[in-house]
Amino acid sequence: MWIVVLIASVLCLGCASGSDVEESDGQVSVDAAVTLPTGRLVDECATGNHDCALDALCIDTVEGFECKCLPDYYGDGRTCLPVSGVAAPDGQPEEHAQSCPGGCGENARCVEVDGGAKCACLNGFELMSETCKQSIAVTLDGGAAIVRTDGAQALVLPPRNLLKNPSFESGSTDGWTLHGRADGWKIVSPGVFGRYGLASGSARVAAEQVVDLTAAGYSTADLDSESPPRIYALVIYKMQAPNFADYGNIYIDLLGADMTPVLSWHDNLKHIYRDTNVSYAEYWHDAYPPGVRYVRLRVEAWDAEMAVGEHRGLILDGAAVTVGEPAQLRWTNDGVLWTDWFTYQPMIGSGIGFTFDGEPVRTLTVEAMTSDGAVYAGADTIGLE
Repeated sequence: MWIVVLIASVLCLGCASGSDVEESDGQVSVDAAVTLPTGRLVDECATGNHDCALDALCIDTVEGFECKCLPDYYGDGRTCLPVSGVAAPDGQPEEHAQSCPGGCGENARCVEVDGGAKCACLNGFELMSETCKQSIAVTLDGGAAIVRTDGAQALVLPPRNLLKNPSFESGSTDGWTLHGRADGWKIVSPGVFGRYGLASGSARVAAEQVVDLTAAGYSTADLDSESPPRIYALVIYKMQAPNFADYGNIYIDLLGADMTPVLSWHDNLKHIYRDTNVSYAEYWHDAYPPGVRYVRLRVEAWDAEMAVGEHRGLILDGAAVTVGEPAQLRWTNDGVLWTDWFTYQPMIGSGIGFTFDGEPVRTLTVEAMTSDGAVYAGADTIGLE
């Protein structure tokens, strides 16, 4: 039996008519081919016909274009990640010794920032107490972009999340397969919590990921045992509904080797006439039959307002698929006092005791400990009036 926690308005819905499907692994795209007279140069940066990251600068060249990450970001220009901070010196690779004197610590690299160099944690790691620890996603009500004078909420995605780009932190839909019209989904900034979210428009569209459990390191013997590991799925979303109804469906499928469902869970979502607070839906199962090899997480959405070109429907803000027992969490407010460990929950609400006391900026740091004792960490800062 599925165990389900759903924080949302739930009604059974009829199915709307579908649209022509254009899909790809990671993005729905419009055919961008351009035919020009021979010898005419194309400025891909001006036309938008480039694949530079949102946090990168597109530079037009004779041969085409180059992508360069903006200050405080590092990467190849197609993918740019924020610099997490400076790590403790130790074990820096020899080729970076001159640019980062003293070297960088384990799980860190030397990167160029504002004409200089500094140590930055690798993707998937967060700087905590001068050490780059494996990271978890922690966001406070949109982060420092939102100024608050009263309570705050924190979104925490679980450690060992098997989804790629689960909260669109790359500023793109990399890792997701999108279905429907090319303009049916749109990356928006800010999202509900994080820097980015994926918003739906008037066309019926879907976004999904499929997780290969054996490729992720889980053995068929364990998956087929009498006591298989717990499979957990999470979807964070908001139904905007400024004027008319927003609709959505959530599908969680445990699939066999032939990609046919062994177990499925389907939820219908509807919200009418006003913005709603962010919601989340959790699903877990630890008594599924033998043969499960994949997990498919799929979110469908469409906006009845029918405002073509607008994206006022469901915002997908984050998702997760994990295997194993739930982690334990604890948090500290500006490092003053850690709470006791408690069982993982995706949102830490008004009961977190996140008091402000008139200070202009506050940082929430969260640690997560898995059942094998591994510790993950994440943090976010919020500005206050």
